[in-house]
Amino acid sequence: MSKGWKIGLTIIAAIMLMMMLGAGACFYYLSQIGEQVKEDQKAAEKLGETADEQACLHEAMARTEGKNAISGTASATVFLTTCLRKSRPSIGFCDGVPASEDREATRRWAESKCKELGKDGITCGAILGAVIGHCQNRGSDPLPSPTAKPESNNKEKKK
Repeated sequence: MSKGWKIGLTIIAAIMLMMMLGAGACFYYLSQIGEQVKEDQKAAEKLGETADEQACLHEAMARTEGKNAISGTASATVFLTTCLRKSRPSIGFCDGVPASEDREATRRWAESKCKELGKDGITCGAILGAVIGHCQNRGSDPLPSPTAKPESNNKEKKK
């Protein structure tokens, strides 16, 4: 085998080794994100059982602090989606939320809402995408019933 072939095969072997190491690193990184997602879902379910929608959004935004864009966005979006499913409705939470089909309106709404929340960047917009989806599935904001009494009063009367 000539010297040129040996050099060529060595270069190809080195490239293949680098690709395998890269694939291994990606697999490890994604498995770590998967574990984080499971932890976020458990925490979101726990919070959602006692909180309203606004508290879920506030906590999701707080969870992005100190995380990189990819893992922070994934983590907060999963957390928010899960929490919103379990939470109580907040009056006015879905006011002004556009339909997801209107891309320009959703972009403007997300920019405005991010400024209102004191956040910026892709992470905030992605998290608010979960709010848009939730509000579309939920429908309009609930109206308080004039005859409804707090749940604690109803429980006290039963005793």
